[in-house]
Amino acid sequence: MRPRVWDDVAESFHDSVLSPLDSDKSGILKRIVIASGGPKRRGIDLGCGVGRWIPLLSRHFASVVGVDFSTKCLAVARRKHSRYKNVTFLKCDLGSPALKFRDKFHFVVSCNSLLDGNYNRRRKTLLYLSSLLHSAGVALLIVPSLESFLYTRFLEARGRRALTKRRQISTIEGEIAEKSFLNFAASGVIDVDGEPTKYFLQAEIVDLVQSAGLAVREIFKIEYAWPDVSDSKNSKGASSQPWDWGLVISHKKSGKGRAGAPSKKRPL
Repeated sequence: MRPRVWDDVAESFHDSVLSPLDSDKSGILKRIVIASGGPKRRGIDLGCGVGRWIPLLSRHFASVVGVDFSTKCLAVARRKHSRYKNVTFLKCDLGSPALKFRDKFHFVVSCNSLLDGNYNRRRKTLLYLSSLLHSAGVALLIVPSLESFLYTRFLEARGRRALTKRRQISTIEGEIAEKSFLNFAASGVIDVDGEPTKYFLQAEIVDLVQSAGLAVREIFKIEYAWPDVSDSKNSKGASSQPWDWGLVISHKKSGKGRAGAPSKKRPL
């Protein structure tokens, strides 16, 4: 995904881009951050955008770094969060990272920074995350759910005329043009506003995390209210809320971390 996509929405980010942290109905994301913090602990936000996680991270960690590849998003983040003196913002392309740090981080948040349509860039991002994570640290990974994406489109299509003649579908995420279903089914990548965007199956994101030498300690749904994702009238009779996948991950040999011991998967 190209930096200019995020440069174009930097000034309107808060109104045009869903915030998992603010829209999370259960509050689990805030609880994980708080449980992972401490007066001597270091945190980093990979793909920080305009810095939505910064106020929370700044309050619970001794030092925080925000990293993004969008110059304009970083400019907005620096302007909006200049009062947080324990925060530093740096530019880095996570899909081809060159930025190095002397010390490891006890907590890493990666919120929707694996949207790139290219598998190698996604894997490099996770390998970079792994290289930054303290041996006893934990990372919070948030990715778009392919199951939720398809379920939402199914609900939107109910009661409508057949979609066979439609050339595009309008969604909260953007305009989706006609695309080869075989390619979409094989990769989970679809063009949204002309930009290849990745959605993840639950088993797929677990496999990707493990391929980077990391362990999934917990996986759960981050549920949103229907108006945040689709027209609420489409949710009539729905058995589930729309969701992203949330994962708490760590190095495979790490012990119990501040986010709690490895646990059974939360009910999905």
